[in-house]
Formats: sequence, structure tokens, C-alpha cells
Amino acid sequence: MELATILTHPDILRWHENIADLFENADDASLPQRLSGMLNGVIHHETYIIKLYRANCDFPVVLAHNIPASQQAVYLGKYFPFACLEDPLLEKLRDGAPQIVQINHQTCSLAGSSYYRKYYRHLNLQDEIDVLFPMSNGDAIVLSMDWRKRTATSKELAALENIYSVVKSIITRYYRSYCDTATISEEPDDNHQKINSILTEREREIVNLMISGKGTKTLARHLDISYQTVKVHRRNIYSKLGINSQLQLCSMFVTPPAANRPLERT
Repeated sequence: MELATILTHPDILRWHENIADLFENADDASLPQRLSGMLNGVIHHETYIIKLYRANCDFPVVLAHNIPASQQAVYLGKYFPFACLEDPLLEKLRDGAPQIVQINHQTCSLAGSSYYRKYYRHLNLQDEIDVLFPMSNGDAIVLSMDWRKRTATSKELAALENIYSVVKSIITRYYRSYCDTATISEEPDDNHQKINSILTEREREIVNLMISGKGTKTLARHLDISYQTVKVHRRNIYSKLGINSQLQLCSMFVTPPAANRPLERT
């Protein structure tokens, strides 16, 4: 079929209008929802999550999602702070290459894994598609789409591959507006003062390791202390800071750009 014939099709006109809308709103907080709506015309999905992975950090920040409130405890409560560190997606992220990754019982050895037992089986998913968008500074944005009743078709995956470069351009604009100027700092003013005033030196050391994505067992090996001692330190840190999870701890060190604060953080 000639390109001119394709470009005169009514559906192509609507497609171009949708793409133009996404570019125009790439620096708006509504971009994730708009993008999901556009992609539903290509690869219909039930839920989506957009996560930011900082360079050399396995612990993601959730930027946006449409997970129903009734399912958030399973999706997010069980994912953080430990299941996320066993996510098979991390191996793909370390490659640093643009990719579309399909995660289900046919494509991954999930059934016997700790990740499956502790987290994935509770989601009751039939399929998960993760679209990886590496940034030039080593960060990465991941768009995850899930299905409970079916798996993505080969036609849908081929279509997603064909529009990858366009979607990446849109995601990159969103990243530059919302994430590139955000910082995960070891010394933000208010939190740094709070931590210095109420945490011990060892507790501050543990905090720095935790926000880099290290789990309890890794912390124990790194500090040459017992697993139980790490758990005691972690419990004391949470109590002193008035928090109850590693996700909340990491969120204390995320400073979004001042002009654009309404990110959907969890």
C-alpha cells in the first residue's frame, strides 16, 4: 500500500491528532493518562504504571498509575520495599538498551522464583508488557501495562515496536519536565537536618544504603552485621522519622521541580 493511501485514511488522521496532543502536553501532569489512552488504541490494556529508575539504583519511584484503589495494596504494597528488588525487569534495565519486555508464565521462569511467590502470583495477571525508555544520563523510564484475562497478541507487540520511537520522544519530553530536574539527594535541607539531629551515625549510614536500593540481606553483608541487627536499625529509623516503609524513606529524598509538583506519587 502506498504511503499516500495510508495517510489519507480517516484513522490515520485521528492518530496524528492524538500524537500531536501528546507532544503538546508532554510537560503536563496529565501526560501519563493521555498516553495510556492513546496506547489503548494500539494495545488495549487494563492497568498501567510509569516508574522512574535512577542510574545505578534498583529502587524505582512510581510517577503515575491507574491502579484501582482496591488493588493498590497488592500491586504497590507488596511490591515495595523488597519485591521490586527481585523484579526480572532489573536485568533488562542493566542492559541499558531500548526494549519491550513481555513477562508471563511463557516468557519468564516465574513459577519457581521468589519474586513469583512473594509478589507476582498475588496479582492474578495473565500478561505484563514493560516498555523501557533509557535516558542519556543513565536513568530510565518504564511503562508497564497489565492484563488479567488475556495475553498481548503478536500483532499488538509488532505495532508497539513500530511506534516505540515516537512514544520515546514523548516520554523523553515528560522526563525532562518532571524528572530530569528532580534530584534524589543525600542532603536535602529539611530532611538532612532532621536526620542529622535524630539518627545515629550508623543509622545515617544505613539510610544512605537503603535509598540506593539495597535490601536487608545486602545491608547485613555490606555492614558485616546480622540480619536481625539490620531489622532493628531499620525499625528504629522508621520510628524516629515517623514513617513505615522504605518507599516513604526514599520519597523523603525526592525533590520534584518547583514549578511542576502534581506527580502521582505512591
